[in-house]
Amino acid sequence: MRAKQSIYLLAGAMILALGLLISACETPATPTPTEPVMQPSKTIDPILPTERQDVSVGRSDPTSAALAGEGEPSQPAQTPTPLPTLDVLPLQAVADDGTVLQFVFYAGRSSQSPIILLLHDDEKDGEEWADFAIPLQALGYNVFVPDQRGYGNSGGSVDWALVVSDIQAIISSGIRLGLVSPNPVALIGAGTGANLAVAACAEMTNCVSVIALSPQPSTLEMNPVGLGNRSLFIVSADDDEFGTAVAEQLNGAFGGDHFWQRYSSGGRGTSLLINQPELPQRMAEWIQARLAIP
Repeated sequence: MRAKQSIYLLAGAMILALGLLISACETPATPTPTEPVMQPSKTIDPILPTERQDVSVGRSDPTSAALAGEGEPSQPAQTPTPLPTLDVLPLQAVADDGTVLQFVFYAGRSSQSPIILLLHDDEKDGEEWADFAIPLQALGYNVFVPDQRGYGNSGGSVDWALVVSDIQAIISSGIRLGLVSPNPVALIGAGTGANLAVAACAEMTNCVSVIALSPQPSTLEMNPVGLGNRSLFIVSADDDEFGTAVAEQLNGAFGGDHFWQRYSSGGRGTSLLINQPELPQRMAEWIQARLAIP
């Protein structure tokens, strides 16, 4: 009897051990989470550049984009071309022979303000006067800056026999357009434009004053005696031998209201306005004293 009980106990122990062994081999159930579980991020290996990247081209930042990149040449700042306004108008006039003449009109204080024409040198155009036209406009004058026939945007070819009538055609065009009235006029010329200013003023009844910068030997005959009671301001520099020689002749031939400003240096024509910085102011004062704005 005792031996039989021992056999039963041994068999029960073996069954219990076998059950424990089987349960240990089973996969345990996944517990239900009681709070959010963060899943690990996917690991991505970075792609490294195989060579140096050029970041100096194609900037999107407008401030840095205006600067030259490393190793690139510096670019000069571009000044945008101003659009025409009612104060500065590119216009055209038709000469007596039908030639189309281009000019720029700088509107003064009113249509009743006096008129100033700026006449350019040989082989140039009205653009050489642009920096001087604006200060005269600011003083209140109506300023005309033409491209003479055969130069710049004007048609035709150079013809000294017609240039005086061209000036009158340009002024008449401004009057017809209602930009100016038949007001007193001053002519300012540089180089051969100075010769034209003297010759034209002598034939214009409404011309009261001339400024001649570096007048030159020219086929256009100047008639200083014909200026009568008009005023004449002559400017020259000794490093322009031809201009000085003609200026001296002009100074000696005219007995009216005139002055000869002679510099030791400064070049020819509008170069004097740059190389003699006080000259633009002296010219403005000369005009203001003889061509008052109402």
